[in-house]
Amino acid sequence: MSIKTAANFYFIGAIAFFFDAFIYFLAGWIFYLLGWDISPSVNKILGLITGLITTYAYNAKITFSSRYSWSSFVRYSSTQLFGLIVNLMIFSCLILFLNDFLALIMSTGIASVANYLGAIFSFKRNNND
Repeated sequence: MSIKTAANFYFIGAIAFFFDAFIYFLAGWIFYLLGWDISPSVNKILGLITGLITTYAYNAKITFSSRYSWSSFVRYSSTQLFGLIVNLMIFSCLILFLNDFLALIMSTGIASVANYLGAIFSFKRNNND
């Protein structure tokens, strides 16, 4: 666990955050245009899925120098599930008191610690296969 690894992970996480936020607001806009009254949590789930795919793609190759495979994606996804749940739970609480963007930033920042620890476990195990 080096500073460079953590820096790469958080840089990629920042990129994924923008994908997450973009999908969150895009989904909200589309649902609004369709006249659907959808909870912000649904938009957040769509954004989190986009963020998960983005972080896997880049962290596997750049941060952890690992190979792509379905098994590593499943292992990575399962370790990130805890972070996703933390993110969604914190977001659901914060959205009651803060604006959407600030709630997104804070929930993502807090959950990133769980995600980093899960990624280390996931890719370290994958490299030992």
